[in-house]
Amino acid sequence: MVRQWMGDSRGHWEGNTLIVETTNFSGKTSFRGASEQLRLVERFTRVAPETLVYEFTVDDPASFVRPWT
Repeated sequence: MVRQWMGDSRGHWEGNTLIVETTNFSGKTSFRGASEQLRLVERFTRVAPETLVYEFTVDDPASFVRPWT
């Protein structure tokens, strides 16, 4: 498998929230010590006409004891 430097991202909508899940990171990616098993889930929620709330969850059992947000 060819891994992208910044992973493969897929997005979908749940109501007014865009959820983007990124996996298949390269071993060259250095995100706080994460491994190629990193799974990043980002949530972009529109809460007002000109306001977005951004949240993310990092899940990498090879590097962290549990997922963190």
